[in-house]
Amino acid sequence: MKRKSIIVATVVIVFLVCLVRFVGLWGASGGIYDFIAGQFDPGPTAIHPQTSIMAPRSPAFGIRAKIDLSAPVNEIAPEYLSFALDSSQLVGGKWWNPKADTVEVGSGTVHSPVFDFNRPRIDLLASALAPAYLRIGGSESDKIFYDMKSRAAHVKGVPDGYHPFTKGLFGPDAESGKS
Repeated sequence: MKRKSIIVATVVIVFLVCLVRFVGLWGASGGIYDFIAGQFDPGPTAIHPQTSIMAPRSPAFGIRAKIDLSAPVNEIAPEYLSFALDSSQLVGGKWWNPKADTVEVGSGTVHSPVFDFNRPRIDLLASALAPAYLRIGGSESDKIFYDMKSRAAHVKGVPDGYHPFTKGLFGPDAESGKS
């Protein structure tokens, strides 16, 4: 009888360990060892003690560097300094609650007001960055239906859950670059 209860207890424990491993690591990129190792602060470690600056008691040594300042090594485009807007601000997509009084998962729980490109102050501030690129990105960009031929706010054929993005969002002179 005692042996039977030990076997049953062992089976139950193995089952629970397997269940915790399966559920707890669902979709994880590592295994149980990585999970357990991740629960402890590893502290700094030297990967290659002979070459690492973090190696214990590494001897000090000097280096001599010569920098040629007669010609540039590389040049970047003038547009390198640019700016970005989150796509939620362009189409009224989901945004995080400005009160920040709860934990929000995903794209947020409130809808962002649609960005108004027709404000003179925006033109003034953006012109100081010219030449520049406008980068449109963010989580909601996966849920945008682009129709750059239309100026209408509401477009036919937009799939459920998507927001329309049209020329009309940029104002009447969007093609000429003026707002």
